[in-house]
Amino acid sequence: MFRHQHGGRAGPARRDGRPGRRAQLGHIETLLHSALVRAQAQGELPADRDPLTLARMLLVLLQGLRVVGKASADPARVRDAVEQALTLLD
Repeated sequence: MFRHQHGGRAGPARRDGRPGRRAQLGHIETLLHSALVRAQAQGELPADRDPLTLARMLLVLLQGLRVVGKASADPARVRDAVEQALTLLD
């Protein structure tokens, strides 16, 4: 099992056999990146956009939305963030 520089578990699986958080995030990033590359190849994403950078931004946004969505009673907070993020895909 690999260790994170701060002592956290960084390996691909937990003791119960499920993927670790880092592996899950990496998998989601890969899926988003692949989808954005396909979208760009089909002309649905502008050529001047970087699919990897966008995938990482979307991953961070998705994770943040989970946290804020659970903690906030104001749906406008999440809606505004999503609307702004979508402008980056235009």
